[in-house]
Amino acid sequence: MQESVKTMFQDTEMMTAASSLAPYARTNIDDFKELMRTAEVLASINPVEGLEGGAFALREALSGDFVSLQERFNLPRSVINNLKQGATTAKDYLKVVQEAAKALGYDYSIVEKQGKTSIGL
Repeated sequence: MQESVKTMFQDTEMMTAASSLAPYARTNIDDFKELMRTAEVLASINPVEGLEGGAFALREALSGDFVSLQERFNLPRSVINNLKQGATTAKDYLKVVQEAAKALGYDYSIVEKQGKTSIGL
């Protein structure tokens, strides 16, 4: 996978996460990329959970369950609760995840930076 070359994630880890998120993209490649990038951000927030943990928490969040995000990735409950007001669709919930991470200062730049470290290389 081309993406794994730019990040700290291994090909097998990327493929496992990708296969678990693919059904949520509904054949739209841009949606799929956005899901994968969000899972990568989560994995970068807490590398112990890894990309598979990020994908798992993201799948739960897409259905409106934010417990894993709070427990595994320490995204504050109060921030999530404020952001999810009025959210009703998976796309809305994805924005909640992204905005909650941004509220703590995390976006895709963390993935890019970690990919340039000695471990990432």
